[in-house]
Amino acid sequence: MFLRRVDLEAILSFVVDVGELDFDRLYPAEVVARLADLIPCASLAYQEVDCGVRRTTALVGMHGDIEADEEEDELYWTLGPCPIIQYRTLTG
Repeated sequence: MFLRRVDLEAILSFVVDVGELDFDRLYPAEVVARLADLIPCASLAYQEVDCGVRRTTALVGMHGDIEADEEEDELYWTLGPCPIIQYRTLTG
């Protein structure tokens, strides 16, 4: 499978733009929406968590902030955290 030139240019443009963001702040919804344009999907979101207190601190979707649901958060921490978050927590 080959990547089309237009797709590669879109990916590189996205990476450059994200690289210029302040990483101490949440990604804006516009960034999440641009990522969704690169990945065929119906919905896309990202979350920030505090593993120390086992709580989702932010959830941002393609159209802005998403209010965290306490029941879903409890289920997430009962089953999780996801392997990526767990790895980053353990390795710093």
